[in-house]
Amino acid sequence: MGLLKRLTIPVLALVLTIFIISKGEFTYENIATELLGAILFTLIFFLIRNTFAPVLKISPYIALQSNDDKKKIPVLKFVNYSFSSVNDVHISARIIRRVANSQGRFEMYIENLKLELEYIRSIDGMWGSFRNRVNSNTIRVALPTEILNKVDENESTLELMISCRDSVAGREKTFVHKYHHLKSEIVDGYFQTGRSLEID
Repeated sequence: MGLLKRLTIPVLALVLTIFIISKGEFTYENIATELLGAILFTLIFFLIRNTFAPVLKISPYIALQSNDDKKKIPVLKFVNYSFSSVNDVHISARIIRRVANSQGRFEMYIENLKLELEYIRSIDGMWGSFRNRVNSNTIRVALPTEILNKVDENESTLELMISCRDSVAGREKTFVHKYHHLKSEIVDGYFQTGRSLEID
């Protein structure tokens, strides 16, 4: 399916070239001119498509911060470094455990986690955040406290997945970050303000 999407524009450009040539004088000059135009059109299309592509950065650490009830809540943060905003943002997380069975072989167990924030309609890009003079391109996501029970389990991995679509080019992309060592990747403190992913 991805290959068909990539070939759509070049094929359309070629069909358009043939149509224009068939309506005009069929000469080598015309063929060269129209083919060059089709190639330039394709290059510009891919340049725009790559420029307006989702670019998200996910924090390598999870902040363990206290809420109003003094309860410890694990929180992660990600930033939209795309030039434009991203739409249809889906966030999911799961615990992947490697457990030895009775025969001594390892089996994978996957546990999907329920998040309070699983869908965001739109997140500003760098331009929108700069124009509004607020950090509207940064998002914090609270994780279930049950992951704290997995801290001492060396075979447990937390996998975070964020999928989104660029608002200009419509390009979709999925970002995955895996926390393999939760004991050292969960840090007491709060994320710094702005685009920083550092924890104080």
